[in-house]
Amino acid sequence: MIEFKPKIFRTVNEIPQFHKRLMVLQHLGLGDHFICRGIIEEISSRVLSLYIVCKAQNHATLSSLISSLGNAFSVPVINLSDGTSEISIAYDLCHKLACDLFVIGHNSEVRQSRFDRDFFEHTSLPFQIRYLSYTNFVYPRANLAVEMLVQTLPRRFVLVQTGSSRGELPINLTGVSGYEVLVDHSLGDNMLNWMHIAHLATAIHCVPSSFYCMIDSFANSLHADLVLHENRLDFCLNPNNEFNLMKWKRIHYDTKL
Repeated sequence: MIEFKPKIFRTVNEIPQFHKRLMVLQHLGLGDHFICRGIIEEISSRVLSLYIVCKAQNHATLSSLISSLGNAFSVPVINLSDGTSEISIAYDLCHKLACDLFVIGHNSEVRQSRFDRDFFEHTSLPFQIRYLSYTNFVYPRANLAVEMLVQTLPRRFVLVQTGSSRGELPINLTGVSGYEVLVDHSLGDNMLNWMHIAHLATAIHCVPSSFYCMIDSFANSLHADLVLHENRLDFCLNPNNEFNLMKWKRIHYDTKL
């Protein structure tokens, strides 16, 4: 019996049209999934079945994020702390599923100051589709927790988010008035549930995090004032660009965590 040896692709032009089965490995932060949805959408149009590797805790959100694509499926991976590289894990999964591998990022050419643009540039896709892929996005149906929260909200309120993969990043809300809603886990495992609340907010205050990446993805459809508190030490990305209409107000912090 001939052993299946997965091919590795890095640009969309390398993928044969109507390719049967393909697995995608990108950086596994939830924010990266939001940033790369446009790439996933483009790849899905070229293959019959698409599998996206994710951390187990992000499975619900990623499944919702790609649900409208029809042929894309989230593959949760649990054991990521034993020192095995993410590429090795994905390659092993490709062996088991008999599919080829598409890799986004995971190379030394990705620059921290513009990693989002580099993801698209290195896959030979225009950065504009990072935002275009959300134009007709279908949100998950509001669950009971969302409906109950909406019933308690005043007409004007501020949505505040301070959690990140590095822990809580406290922010300075001096001068911000009005009712505050703090982002937490009360709406379930699917982060997209918070978009029902975001569309009602008058202002949204974020720290650099996956939540910020989600809000930025929908920046062009939100009426709220968007404020990014740049208090994270390893974050140097300019949140404003020509495709999100330069919507973010940036607050700089001398002390970063």
